[in-house]
Amino acid sequence: MNPSFFSLITLFAFAVNAAIAEEQKITSVRQIFVPAKTEHGASWSALHKGGPGEPFKDRYWLQAWAGVGDKFPVQEEGKPVLFEIAVIAGDDDQLSIEVRSKEKTQKLTIGRDKRTIIESGGVKYELLYPSTSKAAKNGEKPTTNQVMLLLSREP
Repeated sequence: MNPSFFSLITLFAFAVNAAIAEEQKITSVRQIFVPAKTEHGASWSALHKGGPGEPFKDRYWLQAWAGVGDKFPVQEEGKPVLFEIAVIAGDDDQLSIEVRSKEKTQKLTIGRDKRTIIESGGVKYELLYPSTSKAAKNGEKPTTNQVMLLLSREP
């Protein structure tokens, strides 16, 4: 085979691969929350000290994933439940939640990327409904039926 012909074929293959990669370029895209019944309910961690990044370094925090109708307990590892958070309704912009404790049930609305203060047992907690991202092909708009919630408190 002629070396020039082989070089030409190789160059053509690289050009085709580059065009395909550009066409299917994968980027990080914000997920859109679309309320729907979840298959497995909420998933969560216990409150624990130290967390992702500077804002949580010296705080107790937990992360939960929940959809409309899901609930999860707030407690430190191996300790009694302090209260429960239930996602009652919501959309991509805001959530309606209930904070259920022995003392009372608080009904709150929390906006995306906004912090809300919850008080239970004389302790203040900060609840955040942050934007989440997912790898997606160019033009795709990924959706999810669960939101991430971050809860934190001072030590």
